[in-house]
Amino acid sequence: MSKYALIFFTLIIVPKCFGQIKRKIKYRDKVYEIYVQNNRMKNSTQIIPGMKVFIIIGASSDLDSIYNSDKLKNIPITGMNDYAIFYYLKTEQITETNDFLAFFKNMIEELYQEDFFDRNRVHLICRSFSREFLCQESYELSKIFSTITIQGENETSGCKNLFLNNEEIW
Repeated sequence: MSKYALIFFTLIIVPKCFGQIKRKIKYRDKVYEIYVQNNRMKNSTQIIPGMKVFIIIGASSDLDSIYNSDKLKNIPITGMNDYAIFYYLKTEQITETNDFLAFFKNMIEELYQEDFFDRNRVHLICRSFSREFLCQESYELSKIFSTITIQGENETSGCKNLFLNNEEIW
């Protein structure tokens, strides 16, 4: 194999195959799997300190389908302020814990220690998610997240959260 083929393989093929990283976070002696991706370069996992964060909770029981169905990561970027890190979680991971606030605080702290993102620009996006906890604890959650967005058919009535499309979230 020539050195040019090896360089091609390393620079082109490997990032396409491994465009997102599967990580594990620990909360109360339980391990949760998440996907991590950024939009700096297509299928890149290189994270620059100070990026904004989107925590996306999907309804699927499969992280791959949550990742593939997300259109937010595909919005074109126009400058460094648009660089973002995307963390993907499954709904059942969130609903099996009783203390959502402590779970998110722990998760953000653990991820911050590794990625050094901008803590003032952390956004929560729930897709097809109808749990009442977002309404009941929205004040406390708003201390952690810049925005809380619930999308889907089961939008909880009574919430004062906005229901936005991808461009409006951005």
